[in-house]
Amino acid sequence: MIVFAFFSAASIAGVNIALGLASIFILWGVYKREINWQALDKNIALVCLLFLLTVLASGIGAQQPWAVVERALNYFFRMLPFVFVPLVCKEPKQLWILLGVGAFSLLVADAYALWQGLNGNLRAPAFHSHPMMLAGFLVQWIPILTLTVAVNWGMQLPLKNSWRWGLGFLWLLSLAALVVNGTRGAWLAVVFLLVVLGATLLRKNKRMLAAGVVVIALLIGAAGQHSGLQERVATLGDASFQSNSERMLMWQSAWNMFLDHPVLGVGAQNYEYQYQNHYISPLAKERGQMHAHSIVFQVLAEQGLIGFGAFCLLFGVILKRSWQGMTQGSFWGYMLFFATLGLLLQGLTEFNFGNAAVIRLYWLFVGVAATGLQWDLNATKKANLVK
Repeated sequence: MIVFAFFSAASIAGVNIALGLASIFILWGVYKREINWQALDKNIALVCLLFLLTVLASGIGAQQPWAVVERALNYFFRMLPFVFVPLVCKEPKQLWILLGVGAFSLLVADAYALWQGLNGNLRAPAFHSHPMMLAGFLVQWIPILTLTVAVNWGMQLPLKNSWRWGLGFLWLLSLAALVVNGTRGAWLAVVFLLVVLGATLLRKNKRMLAAGVVVIALLIGAAGQHSGLQERVATLGDASFQSNSERMLMWQSAWNMFLDHPVLGVGAQNYEYQYQNHYISPLAKERGQMHAHSIVFQVLAEQGLIGFGAFCLLFGVILKRSWQGMTQGSFWGYMLFFATLGLLLQGLTEFNFGNAAVIRLYWLFVGVAATGLQWDLNATKKANLVK
């Protein structure tokens, strides 16, 4: 899993190789009966399984049922980091090592994206084929870095000041990379997350809050001097801007699919075929779109009410679990909550749940946070029993 974390923001091929090797290692451990399943969050695992079953169910009556099976398998393999982390990590230090290695991978990606941006690419993708992928990493990482650097967790975070300064630099670099990445949905998601974090967690640490506001203001001011970025910001509320108008047309088409197939949808991974052959608007200019650019509309169109209900249950259980940790002041609870919120907020305008690189990073975070939270809650129960 360390190799997985090392390549998480830099190389899809590296992540695939690491996940394959981890699978062999885990299977060997199961065969030797050396794997302990106690740290696995059974509730999250159960709703993951339920969601996968609804993906398969959406194939009933689908025009491309084989595509449904392919999508279900893809979802399953992308969820494996959530399962693998609690099986291989035995103490909190190992969770921090995974996060630290993942942060280094992000550092390399951020630096490359910033170099691309400074050389005129205002949709900087770093090492990936599309800027949406880097944006999907950043909407999860930036709130986690904010929590790690800016919130006083006492002895819960074994970080020296030098590490905090280093992570603070990575936070700043990630914000700069997000700016030159140019993904507007991610911009809005991160702004909302930072406002919530500042209003709820940093209000007692006024110095840290003020420093963060100043840094962000300076970054926005510097970015505002660039005409290309100014134009990009101006398109946020422009309904006639092609990217915006195309999204609305795709959402309308996805809604029409849902209305025609309200129970099971048109079938997972059938949106592309149905959109391009039956539901595309005559006003659409981008006629080769492969997804609905929204988690909500994609799942409704492809899996209907049953699949969408399972999707909501899946994230409802994850958020409920994170809330349990937050009420007890657990860092892992806050990490799980804000990483999930970042993913879902960006997902309002992008089908990031279907992006292999982005969603595998998310399930790594779920594995790390859910494992740490499980240990924290168990420790609290033992302490209460002693009392």
